[in-house]
Amino acid sequence: MITITKKMYFLFGSILLLALAFTSCSKENIQPNQDTELTEDIQSIADESELAQNESAATRAAAWQWNWIPMNKTNYTPDNSGIPNYSGKYYNFWGDGGWAKVKVNSGGNFELEFKNNRDVVGGKGWRTGSTSRRINYNIGYQAGQYAFTGVYGWVKKGGRIIEYYVNERKNGSGGGTITGTNQNKDFGTDNKYYRFKKRNRNAPNAYGGGSAPFTQFISENKGNVSKGNNHRISMNRHFQQWGWDGGIGGGWNSHLYQVFGTENFNGGWGKINCSVW
Repeated sequence: MITITKKMYFLFGSILLLALAFTSCSKENIQPNQDTELTEDIQSIADESELAQNESAATRAAAWQWNWIPMNKTNYTPDNSGIPNYSGKYYNFWGDGGWAKVKVNSGGNFELEFKNNRDVVGGKGWRTGSTSRRINYNIGYQAGQYAFTGVYGWVKKGGRIIEYYVNERKNGSGGGTITGTNQNKDFGTDNKYYRFKKRNRNAPNAYGGGSAPFTQFISENKGNVSKGNNHRISMNRHFQQWGWDGGIGGGWNSHLYQVFGTENFNGGWGKINCSVW
């Protein structure tokens, strides 16, 4: 019995020594790998943080490179930014909240995609507006939600600030339209029929200087123009109508930009590809 007990002790001791040796070996072999993985995770986070900073810097510079430009609350191109021309066309992009990106291509082509914005607007056109310009365009693709697709810009009339719209396509996927009071002064031009709407506001504007009174003049197409076909907007006819029935005297002056683009309010997703010339 004593001999068996000693053998048992010897056996148990051997097992214990083997277990300790295996644990030590496991710690030596496994722990460094775990530490390496943790170090790699920390480095990956640091790399992602640095990448995000670099992307933020690249995003700010992208407006001058005419590439895809993402947008958030703190990184967007304001209306009166004075961005230079690209292939003879001025580019405009502004948003409040949500997400959007714009791609400005050669000539007059642009693409705009957006989602969940309180307000977003973008397009291409001319740095300085004109009362006599004939604007040609072709909406190759448009999907999702939008309240306005057409010409918009800023001008002064008799010292009064005017924001104007020629709304060619509206109410995409329930996106509504640019609001205003119908002046019951319908008119026709370029094989389309428009209702003239007007709205007085007191808010920030493209001329700067904080909130100030201004008036919105809106030519709203009674239908929606087709996609994939060439269309024209003769601005002289619209300015003529606004001058006759807008109730504001004086001449047109101090033009800011005049852009063909699209705008949407209160969320939703939308995308457009359009050429302007």
